[in-house]
Amino acid sequence: MLKMNSLSLLKQEMEYKLKISESLLSAYAVVAYAADPVNYDRLVTFTDGAPSELIAGSLIDLTDRSLANGNTASANLAIVLDYVPEGQKYIRVARDGLATFIRQNALSAASSTAIPSLITKLESKGYIVKQEEFIATT
Repeated sequence: MLKMNSLSLLKQEMEYKLKISESLLSAYAVVAYAADPVNYDRLVTFTDGAPSELIAGSLIDLTDRSLANGNTASANLAIVLDYVPEGQKYIRVARDGLATFIRQNALSAASSTAIPSLITKLESKGYIVKQEEFIATT
């Protein structure tokens, strides 16, 4: 019996680690370059906490804390920079108005069909959104 419980716990732990590893993209997976590497992010507070899990790169609507869709206003659009478990009250998002290069393939929204219109809104806020490898390092 003890051996079976240990195996069950080990399996649960492995499933949890797999889930976390898939969702633990960081700001570096989303932000390719920031003109100001110190002030490229800000903290947003949700008094009721996040309504669901969010991964880095999630585009959210700050008014209702949901994943952004085509109807999300540009002023309410934010890019999540870290994994956010359900209920977390503090969320790190990218700061608007800086020359910040965003990796397009890291973005997620309520619908994949909404991504092009959301990218246009991000670009109107000062973000530069491009495909994965677009910045020359030499």
